[in-house]
Amino acid sequence: MSEFIMADVVGLLLIFLLIANIAWVAAKRLNISFTLLLVAIGLLLTISQPYLPWLDQAGFNPDLLFYVFLPILLFESSYQLEFRKLAKDATFVNLLATVGIAVSAFTVGFLMVNLFQLPFIFSFLFAAIISSTDPVAVISLFKDLGVSKRLVRLVDSESMFNDATSVVLAKLFLSIALAGLNTSSVIDGAINFVYVIVVSIAFGCGIAFVASKVLHYIENELAIELTVSVMLALTSFLVAEHVLTGSGIISVVSSGLFLGNYGKLSISPQIKPVFHEFWSYLAFIANSIVFLLIGLNFSFTFFWSNIGLLFGLYAIVQLGRMASVYGLGLLHNLFNKAGAVKLEMLHVIQWGGLRGALPIAVSLSVTNLLPAGVELASVFSLAELQLLFNYTVGVVIISLFVNGSTIEYVVRFLGLNQLKPIARVETSVMKMYILKKAFSRVNSLEKIAGPTSSLTDLVYEFDREYLSALQELEEVVKKDPELVKQVLYITAFQFEKEIFHKLLAKKIISPKVYSRLERKLLEGIDLIEEGVMPVDFKSHQRMQKIIAYSKKDLTKQELYFYRKAREFGNLEVIEQLDIFKDIEFMKPIVNEVSEQYLNFYHKNKATCKVLESECKEYWVNFEASLYRYEFKATEEFILKELETEGCVSEPASKFLRSCLLSV
Repeated sequence: MSEFIMADVVGLLLIFLLIANIAWVAAKRLNISFTLLLVAIGLLLTISQPYLPWLDQAGFNPDLLFYVFLPILLFESSYQLEFRKLAKDATFVNLLATVGIAVSAFTVGFLMVNLFQLPFIFSFLFAAIISSTDPVAVISLFKDLGVSKRLVRLVDSESMFNDATSVVLAKLFLSIALAGLNTSSVIDGAINFVYVIVVSIAFGCGIAFVASKVLHYIENELAIELTVSVMLALTSFLVAEHVLTGSGIISVVSSGLFLGNYGKLSISPQIKPVFHEFWSYLAFIANSIVFLLIGLNFSFTFFWSNIGLLFGLYAIVQLGRMASVYGLGLLHNLFNKAGAVKLEMLHVIQWGGLRGALPIAVSLSVTNLLPAGVELASVFSLAELQLLFNYTVGVVIISLFVNGSTIEYVVRFLGLNQLKPIARVETSVMKMYILKKAFSRVNSLEKIAGPTSSLTDLVYEFDREYLSALQELEEVVKKDPELVKQVLYITAFQFEKEIFHKLLAKKIISPKVYSRLERKLLEGIDLIEEGVMPVDFKSHQRMQKIIAYSKKDLTKQELYFYRKAREFGNLEVIEQLDIFKDIEFMKPIVNEVSEQYLNFYHKNKATCKVLESECKEYWVNFEASLYRYEFKATEEFILKELETEGCVSEPASKFLRSCLLSV
């Protein structure tokens, strides 16, 4: 019997994955939200359930949702969040994710008790659960629409942190309900609230630190590095939730942030792209199954018989969100004019605060919120739990369809889908860069293939595209040469960053040296975007701190490698910029940026000369590392070619790999 059930579950999973794949393609073709389409398919399957007996197996497993899917979704989001950029809006994000959730929850709870005459603890528990947001359905839409990176970051990061606050607040309400509403219970609850946050953050960062050290000693072992990351996500959640009686959500978010920002250099450079794709794939599977199950477990009978109440609950949830976003947003802007969030952005943050998987998972897992040894029956009856779940699912689905289907029009109406001037200039500059790079390839192809009609037509089409791009760039330069210069500086810094990453991948520079180089470049890009030009960063206070930090704790050899990498990068950037030099109207701007980089080069070269005079081994070591890698890469390429063509046996291949590639 168990084998039959397992076969049914596996078969159901395969069907879900097939549906998810079809839905993904359809969503892209129809230009609609993938998650909304999944929920809609789930609803259609629910209607067809009498004719589809295999759907009987498609029930929610609360523990699977809570202990597997949630950690995967939270870890994937937090790992990709750049803490350096988040720090600029940390005050506003923290306000929304903590005080904002409390404001929303108390508003919703108060209105439920007074307008709908629902029980006090039931109302406030529902309010805490439903107050967390899940913008997964709109984030990809924002990116497609060209919404500013700052707005995407605000919406995404707030939702990640408010998940944790929502669950901790729900635990707090349950604790107060069990102890009775009095001063002592509120104080105990507040102390426990602080304990949960501190312990969960400490454990999440601590276990991520251990994982980073483990990854540091593992080199190019794809399976092991991915496994360590999965163990980190699940362990940080499980231990914090069950052993430390903290918050698994806060813990897994902390571990993801730590690994993605401070431990990322421990991941092998060659594996890092695969690492990113692997977690994106896990998130795709988790989201697909969760949103299909949301639709499948929706009761149409309950919905139609309680449609007024559900839309009323949805309305007060929106009121709670409005009180949170506008109240705290305007307060934040009053005291932080430099980092003010525009009113148009507040509109989108409010309306884009969709509800998603977390409220449903928590409403199904109320048992996990109770203190150890407390029976669920002492707080809620089974009928009340079912009601909590039905209300949650109802409001989630209404928010997905009402807010999710209209957010695009809100963004367009507010004009937030318009590219910023700097983004438009970047588009013109990079289009020309790509076409100039491609031009040499086309010429080579023409020499090899000879004059054929198909190639002639293609070259003609390419020339026409090139001339059009050239004209477009000329108009941009005439209109705003300073903005073009700003884009060229940013592009140059991005080129340099990529060069440093390649040196790291080749093990010519250490992760420590790379992190100092990267931080300086990223801070430089921020300053350029703020209009600090020409690039005299030493006169800027923020850059002075970065420069001081970049040299801190570096040995003389590390300092030499730091300077040598910069010298190497400076020359590479100048070579990349040379591609624009034959464009007459670009010459003055390109010359200015190249001149600045030439100054960088001479300064770094002079410093390297001084260090070399102290110890000639520094240059020998750098040169040897560079040559060693090139020899090793060439050998590996040739050996792979021989293996692919079947020109070398497996035993011989293993032997060659061990002796040749150890150069």
